[in-house]
Amino acid sequence: MIISCPECSARFMIDEKVLLPNGRLVRCTKCKHSWREMVPDDAEKGAENQPSDKPKTNVEQASPPEGSSSALENTSKGSENLDEKEEGLDLAINKKRPKSRQNARNKNLPALQKQQKSDKAGWIILTSFLTLITCAFLLLPSKVVEYWPSSAELYKKINIDPSARHKGSETKEKIPVSSYFLIKHLKGQPTLQNGVNILTISGEIHNLTDKEQKTVSILISLLDEKKRPLRKWKIRPSAKVIPPNEFVIFSSSLPNPPADTRDIRANFADEETAETSH
Repeated sequence: MIISCPECSARFMIDEKVLLPNGRLVRCTKCKHSWREMVPDDAEKGAENQPSDKPKTNVEQASPPEGSSSALENTSKGSENLDEKEEGLDLAINKKRPKSRQNARNKNLPALQKQQKSDKAGWIILTSFLTLITCAFLLLPSKVVEYWPSSAELYKKINIDPSARHKGSETKEKIPVSSYFLIKHLKGQPTLQNGVNILTISGEIHNLTDKEQKTVSILISLLDEKKRPLRKWKIRPSAKVIPPNEFVIFSSSLPNPPADTRDIRANFADEETAETSH
């Protein structure tokens, strides 16, 4: 049964048999208040129908509910005039169960998990490094031999000729822009706008092929009478592509051009020796 302290309302679990037949004087272990706890009516009736046994002095206590104390002390006296022979009821406080070995082992689990994660990351880094080395060895043999000459023997064993690949890359020719583009009708038109001298340069880029070509940047140069460059700048046509055998117009304006400008030149930015036609 559950009893409550009348002072602090602490609750305790107690075997009702220890209160038979006339109740017991008990003391709250929380606030030290003492009172006589009487036998409930239903317990008293049940006791009359059963053979009387000597009440046990040591009773095993169940776990108390939340908010209650864990032990109850009984004084060694009964009623107001306590019987000196009545033994006090001391209930032992429940001891915490010792932690199992499994719980002790579980304490090490976080450390083991961290170690496993770090090991996994290390393997991933190592695998990625080896994969990168292998790809470089197979795809860039000429570079590998350049920095590690002794690797040439290894390439021979696996039937790879790094020198042949290196030569092939060197002999790859770049198609000059002037082979498929031509600049025509280049001209410069000086004007005066709001009191400012403006030099407008325009021209045409012709596609000499039967395929659509992407436009390229044009390098404009202003030269003096001795063909020395005075100003240079790049422009790009507004059109992104030139249809087969067609042309696009480019134009650029320069405020306050050099006064000693005598000639204009337009070349492809990637190939300054491209042909021009005025």
